[in-house]
Amino acid sequence: MRLDIIIPARAEQAGIAATLAAVLADGDGLDLLVLLCLNGEGMAETRAAAQPFAPAFAARGHVLGIIEVAGSGKAAALNAGDAARPADRRDAPLVYLDADARPRPGTLRALVAALATPEPRLAGPRRALSAHGRLAHSFGLVWEALPGMAGFIGGGCYAVNAAGRALWGAFPDLVADDGFVFSRFAAEQRVIPNGAVIGFALPAGAALPRMVRRWREGNAALASHRHGPRPGLSWLLRHPRLIPHLPAFLLTHVAARLIASPLRGTGWRPWRA
Repeated sequence: MRLDIIIPARAEQAGIAATLAAVLADGDGLDLLVLLCLNGEGMAETRAAAQPFAPAFAARGHVLGIIEVAGSGKAAALNAGDAARPADRRDAPLVYLDADARPRPGTLRALVAALATPEPRLAGPRRALSAHGRLAHSFGLVWEALPGMAGFIGGGCYAVNAAGRALWGAFPDLVADDGFVFSRFAAEQRVIPNGAVIGFALPAGAALPRMVRRWREGNAALASHRHGPRPGLSWLLRHPRLIPHLPAFLLTHVAARLIASPLRGTGWRPWRA
């Protein structure tokens, strides 16, 4: 079973080895083409950290390609990865994976199985949330329980089949690439398969509201994208165990509004700067 994976990366030299190791470990029984697309600062350092994995991928019958992208921004890296796929693999399922997202064992095969249909399909793993610090922990509990979040596919990893990829052309210069893709698919065309899990880490300290600011501004730029209804008092009353964690959630959003974040559509800022 063939599977193509595009990994956009900017200054990811510290963590790219762990991501590639997770992909390689989960690739048994698959024919992988992994395209690591570098742009922005840290390209040389990230390449140096990733290059030693090329022989290991080749030894298992996979291909690891490393591309240096001249344009700036995450959209440029994603589009470069799309353009680099060989013509004879355009019918293979395709995973877009953030450079700091690590699939758990069995995830890639579960995604391939979910995409084995001629109809357009968007698939993504369940998020295994981890949080660094008490504030991030409380924020994560409330955030995961928000209406619409259980069915949202994105946040580090999403996958499409060939018919699904045909629903859009090039990635626009937007921050929320996952939100843009999510909005292309109807509800019945989306699936979170059993056995697909991705690690999703919430950062500690000031990095958390910066990340939330990035989410807010990215989603605001997508007029057609909605994760679901805004939560109201009735939703909170159905989740009384979350009430003690609500102040941390609200505090994070207030801080996110106060933090300056000149995104300018690059898709990398502010919290990854």
